[in-house]
Amino acid sequence: PAPVQYGPRVKSVAVYLSEYQLLPFDRLAEIMRDLFACERFSEGTLANFKADCSRRLAPVAAAIRDLATAAPVAGFDETGVRATGSLHWLHTVSTRLLTWYYAHPRRGRNAMDAAGVLADYRGCAVHDFWKPYFDYGCDHALCNGHLLRELTFLWEEQSQKWAKAMIDHLLAIKEAAAAARAASLTALPSPDQERFLKGYERIVKAGYLQNPVTPAPGPKRRGRRKQSKARNLLDRFRDHPDSILAFMRDFAVPFDNNQSERDLRMMKLRQKISGTFRTFTALANFCRIRGYVSTARKNGLNALDALQRAFHGNPFVPAINTS
Repeated sequence: PAPVQYGPRVKSVAVYLSEYQLLPFDRLAEIMRDLFACERFSEGTLANFKADCSRRLAPVAAAIRDLATAAPVAGFDETGVRATGSLHWLHTVSTRLLTWYYAHPRRGRNAMDAAGVLADYRGCAVHDFWKPYFDYGCDHALCNGHLLRELTFLWEEQSQKWAKAMIDHLLAIKEAAAAARAASLTALPSPDQERFLKGYERIVKAGYLQNPVTPAPGPKRRGRRKQSKARNLLDRFRDHPDSILAFMRDFAVPFDNNQSERDLRMMKLRQKISGTFRTFTALANFCRIRGYVSTARKNGLNALDALQRAFHGNPFVPAINTS
C-alpha cells in the first residue's frame, strides 16, 4: 500500500550482494544508493528482503534436502559460526549438483537427527573422522585429504617413515583410479584392488612396529591410556580400510571431501567480513538462501538470475535425478 515500493530486481540485487557476495551492510547500502537511488536503505529493509526470499525458497530447500537424502554419494561436514552471541554449528550436505545447509546450536548427534538427512540416508556418506557420523547405518568413506594432512605432519614433524610410505601409497592408488576412470571403468580391477590393499596393510603393520606400546611410567591408572598421534592414526587405518579405500572400489566416491569443504569455506569468510548473526532466524535465512544459490550455480544458473526467479515466484528447482 506504500506510495513507493521496492521491486523484485532491487530486492534480488540486495540479497545477492548480502548473502552471495557477502558485503557488509554499510558498503551494500552505499551501492544501493549509487545504483538505485535508494537513499534511505536500512538494515531493517534488507532483513525484510532476506526474510521474504527465505520464505519463498522454503519448498525449494525441502526439495534439495530430499534429493540429497536420496543421493548415492554425498559429502557431510560442519563448521562453527557465531549467532546470538554464542557458538552455533552450520552443517552441510553436498553433492556435485546440490548444496543444503542446516544451522543448529549443537554439533553432534542431536543436530544430525534434527537435520533429518542422515537418519534416512542409505548411500555413501563422505566425511572426516567425526565419530557421530558412524552412528548412522549408511556406508561411509573417509576424507583422504584429512588423512594426508595428518600423515604429512607425522612425516615432517616426527619423522614417521610409515607415514611417508602411506602418503605415496594413497596417491598411487588415486593416480591409478584416475587412469582407470579415464578408460571408462567404474572401479579398479579386482587384482589391482587386492594388490593395493596388501600394500596398505603392510604399511600399517610397519607403522605399529615403529610405534610400539611403551610401558606406562608409575602405577597403572583406570581408564583408557592416552596414545600418541601416530598410534591413533594407525588405529584409524587399521579399523577403517573399507572407508579409506572406498574411492578405488567405486569411482562415484571421491578421494576427499573437498566439495563439502568448499561449500563451507565461504561461510567462514562471511563471518570475517560481516560479523556474527544477531538472531538465529537470520542465520537460518542465510543458510536457506545460500544453499539455493549454490545449488543453482552448480546447475549452471547465474546467481542473480536465480534470486530474481525466486522473487518472481518461479524459483529454480533441481531435477529429481540430480546427484
